[in-house]
Amino acid sequence: RQGSCMGRARLVSPYKSIKHGYACVDSGATHHMSNGEATDFMSYKTLPKGSHVLVADNHPIECLGIGTQFLRIHDRIIGRQQVLHVPALKAPLISVRQHRRNQGCSFVADNNGCYLTFPTFSITVDDSTDCLLAYKIVNPKGFDISTCDYLQNEANQIKTLALTETRRLEEKQNSRSP
Repeated sequence: RQGSCMGRARLVSPYKSIKHGYACVDSGATHHMSNGEATDFMSYKTLPKGSHVLVADNHPIECLGIGTQFLRIHDRIIGRQQVLHVPALKAPLISVRQHRRNQGCSFVADNNGCYLTFPTFSITVDDSTDCLLAYKIVNPKGFDISTCDYLQNEANQIKTLALTETRRLEEKQNSRSP
């Protein structure tokens, strides 16, 4: 039986080929998403079996968990919280929707180029094909969070996403029981 839908990824499907080591800045993604391993996360909560996200062609793919992850992009370390773990994606997604809701952050696309802006710096996005950024996962083991150039404010995120979706799934299952 299908579980809770945790979010949507509009730009990337599991069939689209994206060069390894690139993340996609996705204006249709409801949440930041990672296709890596659970060990790529500093904190991690497993989601209920059947949790999924809907991708570009509107089919569900499994979402295993949610947590905090750090990426190195253009010599900057970016901390992302409430990142969905979706191993079947071809690339990690940086949600424009989530990013721009953080104080001092935006996504700018004009005749001069594409940029992810942060309160004290900006990062150029390669939009020659899709909106792609070269990245590396920062190993969370022993990572000193004070070295982070930007840490997404969890207060701006859906703090209780996993708990809310778990309750919704339980309520749905209970309402179907005789």
